Amino acid sequence: IEASLADVGAIVLRDQPGVRWDLERIVEMWTGLLRQHGGPMLFGRFSVADAFFAPVCMRISTYALPVPTPVAEYVERVKALPSVAAWIQAALQEKDFVVIDEPYRARRT
Repeated sequence: IEASLADVGAIVLRDQPGVRWDLERIVEMWTGLLRQHGGPMLFGRFSVADAFFAPVCMRISTYALPVPTPVAEYVERVKALPSVAAWIQAALQEKDFVVIDEPYRARRT
């Protein structure tokens, strides 16, 4: 949650066509649902679909993946949901980590 891995995201998008395909598929699906249901969430009001995709929203944010404005705004709305905001706050307070899993944390002061 605390990581900012835009450089990793750019490399992954460049080097892994499967990731590009997955992102394109998600963008297409989310854009269509937001347009069809008028937002602000995928099916208009908050639903289990938004909860299900909250971790995907966090990955898009953490890896600074390029998405169109409507999708980027949806990601921000999901991050602002009270339950997701609480999840983010709890994660930011986490002090335990495994260096091999989170090398970016080993560099923080």
